[in-house]
This record gives sequence, structure tokens and C-alpha cells, in this order.
Amino acid sequence: MKTLIITLVVISSLLSARSALAHGGHGGHDEPPRVAPAALAEAQVRLRVAEEVARLVDVKKIPESWKEATFRTVERKPTPAGWEWLATLDNPKGKKNEQTLYVFLKPTGEFVAANFSGK
Repeated sequence: MKTLIITLVVISSLLSARSALAHGGHGGHDEPPRVAPAALAEAQVRLRVAEEVARLVDVKKIPESWKEATFRTVERKPTPAGWEWLATLDNPKGKKNEQTLYVFLKPTGEFVAANFSGK
């Protein structure tokens, strides 16, 4: 009888420990798999940069003439964390040292920064 009680206690302990360890967050049946956002294609980057330039004009960070700017390049720039998009725009109507605008986006299109130095 003592052996039967010990066996039942051990089995009960194993079963309860297993269910205590079972929880969400492992990509099981109860939740969709987690997928990292995809990097944008160059055409999508151009659209996002145009949106950001318009926003910067609207909040008066850059002059209105930047709405007429043209793209020079869109490229991937290496960073310590991986890479980000760098779009270079030209505006001949800008001030002498502000005729080239550099816009940085994360690979997924989130705005990082914009400046006239490229750094």
C-alpha cells in the first residue's frame, strides 16, 4: 500500500509540473507565429521618404522648397546594428550648404533622422 501511495504521488507531481511549465509564447496553437517585419523595397522607400519630407516641411523643420526636391540615390547604409536606408535628395533652391538632404530610415521604413550632413 505504501508503494502505491508513493507511486501516485510521484506521478501526480510529474503531471502537475508539466502543466505548470506549459504556457503561451512558444508559437503554439494558441497564437500566430511571430514574424519580423519585412524590409521595404526601394520603391517603397522612395514613398516613405517623400512622406517624411512632407512631414518635415509641415512642422517647419525644412523649407517648403523641399517638396520639389528630386532623388539622387537610395541605398543601404551599413550600421553597427545591421543596416538602414539612406535616401539622398537634391534641392537647387536650398541655401548654399542645404541643397542636399539625407533621410535615414530603418529597413522597415520607420523614420530615423534627416540632416544636411549625411552623418
